[in-house]
Amino acid sequence: MITWILEVAAVALAIIAIILKDMPINPVGIIATAGAGALSWLNARSYSEASISYGLVAHELALLEDRGSHASTEDKLANIVLDAENKINQEHKIWIARLL
Repeated sequence: MITWILEVAAVALAIIAIILKDMPINPVGIIATAGAGALSWLNARSYSEASISYGLVAHELALLEDRGSHASTEDKLANIVLDAENKINQEHKIWIARLL
């Protein structure tokens, strides 16, 4: 929201600067830079959240791999494989939801 406000303010100030050609200070660049900085900060936060999520899934898959290496029957191994596939599928759905 703040990024949109800053970008709209930059456009409004640019129009005012065009109309009033003898403005002593032109704040358009400062406001546009602040908007771009805010947008970059928001994107960095979303990448951080995704990194934490992927780290958690990687840890859970490593635990499943360890369980799989100790599976004594084919049925137990099949259940572990299904658990791993479900975990990957769940993370894929979360990834798709983030894109939308």
